[in-house]
Parts: sequence; C-alpha cells; structure tokens
Amino acid sequence: MPLFSIITVCLNPGSDLDPTVDSVLSQEFKDYELLLKDGGSTDGTQNRTWSDPRVRFISSPDKGIFDAMNQALGLARGDFVCFSNAGDYFVDAKVLGDVARIAKANEGADFFYADVRKPESRAGVELYPDRLSRSFLFSHTICHQCWFLKRSVYLAYHGFETAHTDAADCRLLLRVLLQGGVKYKHLPRIAIHYKGGGSSTVPERLERSRQWVDELRRELFSPLEYRAFTLMWKSWTTAKPLIYDRFLWWFWKRIQEYRSRRNHARLNTDY
Repeated sequence: MPLFSIITVCLNPGSDLDPTVDSVLSQEFKDYELLLKDGGSTDGTQNRTWSDPRVRFISSPDKGIFDAMNQALGLARGDFVCFSNAGDYFVDAKVLGDVARIAKANEGADFFYADVRKPESRAGVELYPDRLSRSFLFSHTICHQCWFLKRSVYLAYHGFETAHTDAADCRLLLRVLLQGGVKYKHLPRIAIHYKGGGSSTVPERLERSRQWVDELRRELFSPLEYRAFTLMWKSWTTAKPLIYDRFLWWFWKRIQEYRSRRNHARLNTDY
C-alpha cells in the first residue's frame, strides 16, 4: 500500500494531462501511485500508455466529476489521497517528500493541506492559515487540489455527495472538520499550481453551489454564528470592490509574497 494515491479524473483532457502526470512522475519521493480515472474520452487519451508501473489507467462511465472521484476512491490503495485535475500540477519535485515529512511528524493528523499558486487571481497565490477557525470555514474553503486527506476518512463519509455537480468538496470539508473533528495540519508551502477555470466558474453553477453549501452551513453553525458570520461576509463583499479591488490588492500581493518566503524558511526549520 503506497503512502499517497494521486488521482486525476478526466474526460477529453487533451494535452492538459501531460503537466499533471509529469509533475507526479518527477517527484523525488517515490512511495505513491498515480490513478488516472477516465470517463470515456474520445480524444485519444484512452490509447495512451505510461511505462511507469505506478500509473494506473482506468476508463469507465460515470455520472459526473464527483461520481468519478468516488469510483477512483474505491480503486485507490494509498493511505493519503490527493486529487489533481488535468492541467494542475505539483510546483516542484519535493512536494510529496515535504508532505511525507510533515505526516511523519504529526502522526495523529488525518488531513494535511498546502498553499496553492493561482495565476488567475490578483495575488497569484492562496496562502491558508495554520488554524482553520469556524469563521474562516464559514466564508472560505481550501482548494481541493491542496488536500492530502486519509483515504479512510473519505470512505467513512462515503466519498463525495453527488446530488449536484459542484461544491461537493466544500461540503465534505465542512463535514470532516466541523462534524468529524478530524485533526489537521497546514503544510506552509506552495505545493500546487491550480489552473482554474472550468465549468465550476459558470455564474449559474456558482450560485447553485453557494446555495447548496449554505444549506449545510445552516445545519453546522448555530443561528447566532450564522447571522454574525453572514453579516461579516456581506460587509466584506460590499467593501471589496470599493477598497480592495481599487487600492489594496497591490499591497496584499506583496504581503502574500512575503508570507510565502517566510513560510518556505519555516518549513525548512520546523520539519
């Protein structure tokens, strides 16, 4: 049983699959498997082969991305699972080694999350806090590609909900952390290049996703928390176009760059 299962679900990924696979196969830490779950591509993906025996290619019909992820979870053998979409990739060859080190130093934790490079955003990166407070989890999520979650936890929650085509990862994160109380640890380094885009950015689907996540918020947060955190979030979204988008984003970008350098130095010192 490998330490990591890196899973990529895809349908007609084209050349986007190449950087994803290459970034996994270039990892210096070798205790992993790469599971490619294809939904029936017609772009030649099914005819591709990889010489590395750690690459497993499976093609089967599915009912959407989260159903495909659930199928892949049923086939995975690793202790920790990381989902990496076609077009996303590990930023360097040391990512899995760093996750393995922090996992060994924190054996009681079942969930590790890293920071992400987001070239489509103004700051260019998303750096997450070490402590995931209830207020943070109410208004934010963690990019799914940055998760290293134990497969046993996924299976305990029966994988992802498939009632809708989006936001099942956001709902699972809330359940795992707020309902399950899973112990977690932040890996203070940028580990993933997130390509972004895709169908989940379509406005209609975004609104439907927000509503679906909000249903779970009402279940997991007290009425007082819900009202307070909603007011805080609405105040920020109102002020953001007037303040952040016009004046503060440049300073925030510099702050994020400083934090990234500091976290890198901290990683080499602490773990």
